[in-house]
Amino acid sequence: MNELHLRQPVWYGDRTAIHVGVAHYRLVDDYGNTRRGNIRIWIDWKVKDKNSLDENAMILAYKYPFQISCAKALEYPVQVLGDFNRTKLHIIPIADLKVQKTRRKRTMSQADFKEITDLARRLK
Repeated sequence: MNELHLRQPVWYGDRTAIHVGVAHYRLVDDYGNTRRGNIRIWIDWKVKDKNSLDENAMILAYKYPFQISCAKALEYPVQVLGDFNRTKLHIIPIADLKVQKTRRKRTMSQADFKEITDLARRLK
């Protein structure tokens, strides 16, 4: 299964219509054939936590990843970016995506992560 990590979703018009932009090359192979299976989309967008006593507390807006088949994602409209490569994006509404109930797995321990972040702060 292919995975895609996005920093934030895309809005069209008002803030109620939230979409996700998936690059065309992530949905097809080198020969232009549709990939088999699904693509898992993680959105790492954080919003302010209204339930916390800390006024700067942030939580993930979407705790679980979304999933859609590659063939179905190719049916959505295409938007071409103005970058050097003219990247084609398929714009998919979040309402059409299926939520996959799974947990976010840690790739390293919390102590190792803290050590790396402390090192990065010292190097600044």
